[in-house]
Amino acid sequence: MIRAIDFFSDDLWTFHQDCLAAMARTAPMTLFLTLVFAIALAAIFWWFCTNYHKLWNKRFQVGLLHHAICGAAAMVTLVAALGFVSLRHTRQVLAKNIEMIYPADFELQREAYRQVKSRGLENFANDPGPDAERYKGKGYNLPVTSIETLRVATKAYYDAGMNKFNLIFPFLARFFQRPVPPPALLNSKRHWFPPENQSWAATRHAGAADEVRDFTRAALLRQTPAVIFKIRIYFVAVFLLVQSIPFAIIGWAAYRDLKEQT
Repeated sequence: MIRAIDFFSDDLWTFHQDCLAAMARTAPMTLFLTLVFAIALAAIFWWFCTNYHKLWNKRFQVGLLHHAICGAAAMVTLVAALGFVSLRHTRQVLAKNIEMIYPADFELQREAYRQVKSRGLENFANDPGPDAERYKGKGYNLPVTSIETLRVATKAYYDAGMNKFNLIFPFLARFFQRPVPPPALLNSKRHWFPPENQSWAATRHAGAADEVRDFTRAALLRQTPAVIFKIRIYFVAVFLLVQSIPFAIIGWAAYRDLKEQT
């Protein structure tokens, strides 16, 4: 369940800023018009919130605290309106930042080594692993002698990326469905061995991490339209929730004042 407090999460603000920056680069006039509309919308709701009580209590006076609450709600309205429109650039921003979700190659190699070794799939009796001094700066070649090793190592690469995606973008991750890597990706020797060396005895992997990145990028980008729709619904819900607070406070204060007059 997505909590309202997540509206203020760090990754949402970063994502919001990236979308606005993308809009500024590609559609500056749209950004300007959106800003004008957002300011007008915030001002209208501020004015209406501080005056709607006159429908039943014309003598009630709105205090400074009420104006401060309405001002805070207006700021949230401004941000939500800008975010609602700027979400059209989600695909562009996500495609740009997708590389961030995958750890460095040596971290992927370490995770693949750990997963394969823990399952006893390969003989590591004389293999010190990717952290050995002799592999530093050169890359580690994972022993691969079975299709199961391919599957486990590729899945380790994929899981490492998705786990980092959830860590870096916890707000956005709530709206995405975790893609399921197809068997063709997990089991294909093509992702690990160069075309000229398809032997099971080969220990060199080539391009596996890139293939997993490409699959993850494509799978996440395919979900972008649905994710934009979900986040926009979330923005509308937050907007209505935040606006209801000053309306309720001022309305209740005006009602109590009317009761005291009678």
